[in-house]
Amino acid sequence: GPLAMVISVFTGFVAYVASMPRTEGTLPRYRGRLDILLGRTFRVSKSSPDFLSNNNVSLALFGDKMVVAYRSAETHFASSSARITVATSTNLEDWTETWQHSTGKHDLREVFLWEFNHRLFLYFCRLAPNKGGFAPKGMSWTSTKKLESLD
Repeated sequence: GPLAMVISVFTGFVAYVASMPRTEGTLPRYRGRLDILLGRTFRVSKSSPDFLSNNNVSLALFGDKMVVAYRSAETHFASSSARITVATSTNLEDWTETWQHSTGKHDLREVFLWEFNHRLFLYFCRLAPNKGGFAPKGMSWTSTKKLESLD
């Protein structure tokens, strides 16, 4: 019937797009010793034996710098030791940590960076870890016009 025809056309389109040739990316290859992967081989975070899980990454362009925010903790599961780190780079190889945040009681995750009206915003979720997983505690945000600090 009509549904089968729509599915067939859609499947054919997806197969056609998947078969198209791909070009190599233009971003430079990373040559550092950090341990967060961005896309292919770009790393941002510094290695830490206490914070082995680096995830929930968000990336934004702010002025002439790339800005990345990510969550670090000892595990991917909800943890009161979780922290949010923000780092900047002008060349995707050398990263400078500019801000860190931890409450000491909440799991912090689902970071999202965006620029609006010459201001950089960081949005993230707070969770209360418990034995069964976590309980939502709300969303938080901060913003800045200067990358040296998020207030």
